[in-house]
Amino acid sequence: MNDPKVSVGITVKNGEKYIADAIESILQQEYEPHEILIVDDYSTDETVKIAQSFPKVKILERNGTGIGNGWNTAIKNATGDLIAFLTHDDLWTKDKLKLQVDFLAKNPEIIYVVSHLEYFLEDENYIPSGFREELLTQTPVALTPHSILARKNVFETVGLFDEDLTTGEDLDWFSRAKDLNVSYGIIPKVLLKVRVHHTNTSLHAKENNQNMLQILKASIERKKRAGK
Repeated sequence: MNDPKVSVGITVKNGEKYIADAIESILQQEYEPHEILIVDDYSTDETVKIAQSFPKVKILERNGTGIGNGWNTAIKNATGDLIAFLTHDDLWTKDKLKLQVDFLAKNPEIIYVVSHLEYFLEDENYIPSGFREELLTQTPVALTPHSILARKNVFETVGLFDEDLTTGEDLDWFSRAKDLNVSYGIIPKVLLKVRVHHTNTSLHAKENNQNMLQILKASIERKKRAGK
């Protein structure tokens, strides 16, 4: 596939503080995106107004709530050959799309590709409760939608994100992809920068643990049915 079109989905609610930075990190890519799909979760601030001031942006109406519904709305409306995602408070490095598009072009058997990530503090003097400080010195593989570039048909194979999960919808999706032996690649470089601040939903430990247990049980059941 020569010069595939890349659709980028962003799900956001009341993200006026960060949304411009996120969109700029997409528009500054060395590989130009085809479209930026903003799925707004009924924001009451200036999020939509700010997003509409940028080129390539389309505002989408959702028919539900939650991050999973936002990702799914972007997938269903994407017109590109490949799809990527970004949260309103995170950033991409400028070479993110180019490296991943090139990787998929060279490896047609690979369905999606991710990268490594690094965390950065919004306020250097404030570490939110629930965030492990040692993560600031690590650059782990980012099995997260914000890191992924995927062939759109992967969502026909694996399915969409589980909209019933309030957190962990990404872990559930990657778990299903693993159980189906979906082939993926890893760019051995930091291409995603994750902002750490006090409103990160990923810091809600109790709810996250409950959902992770549910996801683990579902994976075990899938393996039993498959005879693994």
